[in-house]
Amino acid sequence: MPSNPHIIIIGGGASGIILVRQLLHFHPSAHISIVEKKNPWGAGVAYNTPYDFHVLNVRAANMSAFPGKPDDFVNWLKEKKLPYSGAGFVPRKIYGDYLCELAELPAGKKEQVRFIRDEALRVEKRLVHLASGETLRGDFIVIAAGNFLPTKPAAVRDEIAQDKNYHPDPWNYTDLENIGPAEDVLIIGSGLTMTDVALFLHHRGHTGEITSLSIHGFAPEVHGTHISPNETFRDEMRACETLSGYLRTWKKYAASGIGAESLAASIRPFVQELWLKISIPERRQFIEHLRHFWGTARHRVPEQCFSVLEKMQPGQLRFIGGRIKVIGKSAGRFEIFYVPRSYATTTSVKAHHIINCTGPSLHYEKDAPVFLRTMLEEGLVCRDPLRLGLDADSTGQLINPKGGLHADLFAMGSLLRGTLWEITSVPDIRVQAEKLAKLLLGL
Repeated sequence: MPSNPHIIIIGGGASGIILVRQLLHFHPSAHISIVEKKNPWGAGVAYNTPYDFHVLNVRAANMSAFPGKPDDFVNWLKEKKLPYSGAGFVPRKIYGDYLCELAELPAGKKEQVRFIRDEALRVEKRLVHLASGETLRGDFIVIAAGNFLPTKPAAVRDEIAQDKNYHPDPWNYTDLENIGPAEDVLIIGSGLTMTDVALFLHHRGHTGEITSLSIHGFAPEVHGTHISPNETFRDEMRACETLSGYLRTWKKYAASGIGAESLAASIRPFVQELWLKISIPERRQFIEHLRHFWGTARHRVPEQCFSVLEKMQPGQLRFIGGRIKVIGKSAGRFEIFYVPRSYATTTSVKAHHIINCTGPSLHYEKDAPVFLRTMLEEGLVCRDPLRLGLDADSTGQLINPKGGLHADLFAMGSLLRGTLWEITSVPDIRVQAEKLAKLLLGL
């Protein structure tokens, strides 16, 4: 291993910038190139919202970018004289400012870290070819590409997808501003992105009906105020070796009166450990049958967001469960035919606009950036067995289609969903960044 390897990072969002800072922490003279096509350095899509009502769904006290400095973000808030405590949920745009400042390196570091505003088009052994025509050569390449736009649902035919009132990008607020205040809206999905969109519409004075349609029809749950992890439950879960063991233990403690939020909080720091223990078939079973229940228990919204959603119900905002069969349009309105969970008869709902909030696409072969699609087509990398991301070991070292580890290719963050499951939030990313930095530097 070179004493001062050149590390190329593709992706300049939170994962990429946190990794840069970790590399510099462990090797102050590290040679780094980081490539980002369009988003602000550090902020990415999640933290690039301009609105104060889009807040973090993790308390500020747990949002430091550094495992070894847990108070870094809270101290930054104090230095900026911003009115938020560690127990609060800070606007995401402020957290984006924090990440952008992490990308503003001291003068002595600017020569060794190259920030490249360009697009990666192709990756081959230790080479990254850019849209500008430049080719980067490195000792290690780390893919930190973040989340991709939602994929087009199968029921959305091409003519519907091309309609100006079908909104494929729920984070394109300029596009969403074209929705009239009295027009009815159907949101496909019921998670945190749906919450963002509902809040956006509410704060614009929207009066039309908003329908959230998802498979289970779950509405978001609110963060509790005094949630204490249960150590006995945590230890019993960590002693289990199978998915059925996890489920029995969860049900036992739930039956004793402990709420789902407390149970989820108890095992949250150890979810990767629990995931790695179980077999691929067990992971697949979890994805098919339990993923949505875990998501509702785990991914909650702050009180200030939940209270708005409550006020919008039941007169304006409703949640329904079912599977979309087909979508038509006549007289300026979509008609969405779906089969409800409660019975088999197809029913329908009408709306002037449809917004796709189904979550980041997992269809990498179609929706991933061009360089990653090419890597998959050429057999340089492959999907994990669950097709949630790329195949890799627990450190993020990528695996080729023959099952061998790449010596020089790594991934971070959401690309490792299949390997680690919980790996998309900052508390997970900062830990992976620290471990990966040490691995790349031979420490």
